[in-house]
Amino acid sequence: MSLNYRLFPDRIRRLFGGVVQEEKDLDHWHYDMMAQTMLIRNADGDYTPAHRSLLEFFVAYKFAAELGALAGDFTELAQAQSCLDSSAAPVDYTWSGYFSRQLDDAGHCVAFTEGGALPIAPLRKFTSESLEKLRETFGRSPLTKAVMDLLVPMIDVEKKEGVIKVIEGTRFKSEDEVGYVGGNAATLVVKVDKSSLEGRDFSGVLIKGGDFSNASLANSNFTKANLFACIFIKDLGRVLALAYSPNGKVLVIGSDDGIVRLWETSSGKEILTCEGHDEWVNSVTFSPDGKLFASGSSDKTAKIWNIDGECLMVFQEHTNSVLSTAFSNNSSLLASSSSDNTVKIWSINTGLCIATLYGHVGEVRSVSWLFQTRYVKLTTEIP
Repeated sequence: MSLNYRLFPDRIRRLFGGVVQEEKDLDHWHYDMMAQTMLIRNADGDYTPAHRSLLEFFVAYKFAAELGALAGDFTELAQAQSCLDSSAAPVDYTWSGYFSRQLDDAGHCVAFTEGGALPIAPLRKFTSESLEKLRETFGRSPLTKAVMDLLVPMIDVEKKEGVIKVIEGTRFKSEDEVGYVGGNAATLVVKVDKSSLEGRDFSGVLIKGGDFSNASLANSNFTKANLFACIFIKDLGRVLALAYSPNGKVLVIGSDDGIVRLWETSSGKEILTCEGHDEWVNSVTFSPDGKLFASGSSDKTAKIWNIDGECLMVFQEHTNSVLSTAFSNNSSLLASSSSDNTVKIWSINTGLCIATLYGHVGEVRSVSWLFQTRYVKLTTEIP
């Protein structure tokens, strides 16, 4: 991003062609550039932009255009170029396709693809570059905050679908193939509209270094997605269990920090933090009526909580980690399975263990109730 003053005349000729063929015009532009307050000169006569923000603006502008999401009022700047055939109907270009033009010695446009001295049709709008080109520019590294802040206002909200398609284009790609393209695109589109990613299928995509801090991800599918170094609202530790409420409005999560958290699916906000377990939370589940939820932990306990986060009862008769929990269909009983090789049935009304089911010779990793049954039958019938 520097240029020696001796190279100014050649650069001006190459960029502006016939407009500066007269020597007096060339000299005027040459000295005008050297007098610009936006440029500073070192002892060797090399000129560089005086303010980093100037560089960041042009970087942001180029990235918005490369994504094919540049807003119309910003596109007007690029439309006012030389070497255009004003009689031709405007067409869509990629950034590289529009600006990969050269001038011959007479200052005429040389079409890069045809090799002839032909002006090109005017620009209507920019379309997205290929993933390969984006990898080398937009996805080369995580975007700085300054560039991102400049980039967001340049994005046409109605063109955000194109940015989302860029994310989808990373599906089953390697990090070498896409770099930070997916992560930068996800961060950008969430800043433009926090609900942009709701209900989307992002299975198998590669989103490296994405910032989802303020994103609403309700009903989004990230199965087998690579979310390396992504940022969410907070560090949850390792998520070990999750379950939706019956109406789908709340998600409960259990993690290896011993904390149970509830999240509002419509906004992506954490609405409740329940502390009480001393070790990993291996299981969480909602009651069918949605009024209660249960958690099972490596601290050998199962707990019942109400929707306000109050712990109503603690079940402590297991002798090893509780691995799974399940409510009966009428929400009156809780089954818990454990590494102690047993399943226990608990009464929600009394808090008592009303049956212990033996027979397994190893840990019982999962337990569930038969639909519309009024009792569980393994070795004992439970009314």
